[in-house]
Amino acid sequence: MKERILLAGMLCLMLAFGAAITGCASVQARAGKIPIQVISSVNTNSSKVSKLSSSVYLGVFGDTNYPSIADTATAGGITKIATVEYYKRPGVFKIWTEYTTIVTGE
Repeated sequence: MKERILLAGMLCLMLAFGAAITGCASVQARAGKIPIQVISSVNTNSSKVSKLSSSVYLGVFGDTNYPSIADTATAGGITKIATVEYYKRPGVFKIWTEYTTIVTGE
């Protein structure tokens, strides 16, 4: 009798854990591997490039947003933005996902 209760309890815990992981995962806009670019009138052959990344683990832990354009430009010392690119890179078995913002400019 105790073995059945223990087995049922373990099964319930496994199902609850699986539901929590898959139920809390958010679906992001699919940009794929093609970058989204916003080009201004500034020279696109700019010398400065700045890149910031954020990661999320198991779809729950971490920052699921792309780093802001302003923060990325400030980190690279860019005052005039030429291009902005966003990349989303899933990890092995989607255990982690990396969100990257790349800003070029002067």
